[in-house]
Amino acid sequence: MKPCKRKLRQSGTALIVGTVSMVLVVPMIGLAVDVGLIYALKAQLQASVDGASLAAARALSLSANTASQISDAQHNANNWFYSNFPNSYWGATSTDMAPDDTHVHVYDDASNPHLRHVDVTAAIDAPNYFMRWFGSPTTHIVGKGFASRRDVVAMLVLDRSGSMGSACSGLISAAKLFTGQFTAGRDRIGAVSFADNAYLHSVPTTNFRNALGFDTSIGATGSNTGTGELDDITCGGGTNSASAIAIAYNELYKVAEPGALNVIVFETDGKPNTVTLNFADINYSTSTVNAVAITGNNCKDRESPAKTKTGGGFTTYASIPYWQGNATTPSHVLTTLASGQTSAPYYSGAQPGPAFFTSDIPAGMIGAVGGTDANSSVLMFESWTTSKASTYQETGSNPYISTATGCLFNGSSSSNFSDLAWLPTTDVYGNNLINDSYNSVTTTTAGGATRISLAGSGTQIGNQIRAAAFNAVDDAAHRFRTNATIPVTFHAVGFNSANTTLMQRVANDPGWIGNSACTAQCQYDSTQPTGKYVYASTTAALSGAFQSLASQILRLAQ
Repeated sequence: MKPCKRKLRQSGTALIVGTVSMVLVVPMIGLAVDVGLIYALKAQLQASVDGASLAAARALSLSANTASQISDAQHNANNWFYSNFPNSYWGATSTDMAPDDTHVHVYDDASNPHLRHVDVTAAIDAPNYFMRWFGSPTTHIVGKGFASRRDVVAMLVLDRSGSMGSACSGLISAAKLFTGQFTAGRDRIGAVSFADNAYLHSVPTTNFRNALGFDTSIGATGSNTGTGELDDITCGGGTNSASAIAIAYNELYKVAEPGALNVIVFETDGKPNTVTLNFADINYSTSTVNAVAITGNNCKDRESPAKTKTGGGFTTYASIPYWQGNATTPSHVLTTLASGQTSAPYYSGAQPGPAFFTSDIPAGMIGAVGGTDANSSVLMFESWTTSKASTYQETGSNPYISTATGCLFNGSSSSNFSDLAWLPTTDVYGNNLINDSYNSVTTTTAGGATRISLAGSGTQIGNQIRAAAFNAVDDAAHRFRTNATIPVTFHAVGFNSANTTLMQRVANDPGWIGNSACTAQCQYDSTQPTGKYVYASTTAALSGAFQSLASQILRLAQ
């Protein structure tokens, strides 16, 4: 009987110990459950305020003045937050997130006037299901989010060449909608269009919506039905891409906002085939002529009587005919003069002062020469125009060759271009036309210097000009991405038959490396600003392509 009594006493002890243990075990389990819920609510709260801060930064683009932009940011943040963290979410109470300055604070950076920050703060009371037994019914949780938005200075470079054709109106609409994604009054957007010439529609301005044609009076986000400079674009002519890129970059350079995000958006459907050149190598410091590209008998100088090159003309600076501008003043001033400089007596490729990123266009034999995509024609155009349409100046009866002052090149058809012997190695903007790692060209020597040869048939000449035009675009993008003062990020929209390799190189987009549309010449340099190239196969796809780049720019601007 004694062993049985010992078992009874042991069983009673276990019951007492187990009962007492529950007093400790249950709170520990409850604490684990409550802490798990608190962590889950904290993670969701943080994700919600992070998203709200990004939404607020994006909403800074919606209105045309600072007060409205801040209000839009606050309401956007509030809407985003409650869409992701509604009232009573997982039993949370006292959710505190209001569209006011306390919860959504928008402010300028102390050291960068082109940078705005958004702080978002929200709070909840998380329920305690077990810890309330110990007098703690809720746990207060605070979440804080942060986002930044850099001001954007952007130039649109839009192709209005003949190959754009019926896509012209779609391009205009897509470009307008692109501008509507940015902040009026803070961001600056301008536009250049190009065909065989380039036309500056607008410098980068904070009033870009009105200037370019985006209507903010229709609907919550605006419309592309407004009227502005972009509506004057008509499509026709060659493809002088490098000229437009240089002019666009110059406008960014003149704005000179290194704290902002400087961007060029380059759109084209074709292959560059036209370059703007100085056909006389003039030493402006000594007023002497080293060489002239004119070799035939139809183009005469300004002497009295006028002389051809073979007749002994074109020997002095004063004798050079000025196809653009006048004899003493550059006809299209790209930059302002450097400090202490009162004139700009320099030639293509020169960089005379610290205020210059590229050469100005001098007076003289300046014109645009193009080789058509059919590999059979060589055309002579005016290099720029006061017209927004893509028509070129013709002189005489020859429909293929034109100049501004009657210096008609030899030939009754586009395949005869014997008056022009060579091209210089840079265009008038300083872009290099020789780049053997990309498109090789045949060179010759004239006036003691290397030139690009134009010997051969019209097809051979056209091929040389096109190769030079490709090189000019590639070099322009490289030079402007690496400018130490105002480095620029390039983005690109390729429409229809655009050359993928060139567009990838312009944008410096690593995403196309290895793509079958990219040749072995595609390259990416991680030390330079990385852009994005988007391909649009149809007119309808243009709008989405531009919107994609707007999102990319705004993401980078944060």
